[in-house]
Amino acid sequence: TAADDGDARRSAVVGSSEQSAAQQRWSHGREVAGRDHAIVGTRRLPGFGWCRPLYIQICLPAVAGERQRHDRTGRQDSIAAEWNNIGSTEQTLGRPAAATAYFRRARRIYRAVQHPDGVALTTANLGFARLSAGDTAQARGDFSSALAICRKVGDWSKAALAQSGLAEAALRQHRYADASRRAHRALAAYRSIGDRRSAAALELLLARIDLRLRRRREAASLAAAAGGELRREGVVPGQAEAAALQAQVAWSEGHHAAAARWLARAQGLLARQRD
Repeated sequence: TAADDGDARRSAVVGSSEQSAAQQRWSHGREVAGRDHAIVGTRRLPGFGWCRPLYIQICLPAVAGERQRHDRTGRQDSIAAEWNNIGSTEQTLGRPAAATAYFRRARRIYRAVQHPDGVALTTANLGFARLSAGDTAQARGDFSSALAICRKVGDWSKAALAQSGLAEAALRQHRYADASRRAHRALAAYRSIGDRRSAAALELLLARIDLRLRRRREAASLAAAAGGELRREGVVPGQAEAAALQAQVAWSEGHHAAAARWLARAQGLLARQRD
């Protein structure tokens, strides 16, 4: 059945069959503070999650205010969630060192309250911050640690996040077979839970891998599919990345005029994002 197929794909991602544990962790996350709480990696403050970069500076004080409110209530898990949100903001602003500090604060709290979901999330986020800082080796360690936690508790959603980070790290280290394998695992998981944005991001990663391997037709197809999905979802930076990949494909095939058109489209999307 479709449900059995989904369970099989989830087991492939986390490397275990502890589906009951996964359901328990999701239930616990909802009990803590509702379905979209940051502890399970999906909560966003109103107007915050998809802020345009120029407006994130405005959002940051609001996140800090949320943290202060949770400080007064004594909810340690919620305080950790806000530290994680601030770290994500710093990461978006291109400040990986500051992001790393906030993610570490959040992880210390999650460890103290024995919340493995939060530890896995912040550890994976640390990995992405370190990738941004150019520390690929350390990032691999973070992603591997996050994946190990997910295997232990059966959290296949965050396992997909860790797998995507390992795929990115492998690509940067020119380990293309490993990068492709991990990216496909993460893509299958995101599709199984209906996370279209994350699935599209993985398609872009796979397109980059194919481009490195000179599989230009496959790269163009993946970029087109991802670009279409991100357009429907209204994710402008992702659309720009897809267009830039199409430009690379066209240029590598000697279609310089087409490459220029794709590049102009990418630049136009980025300009619209800044407005």
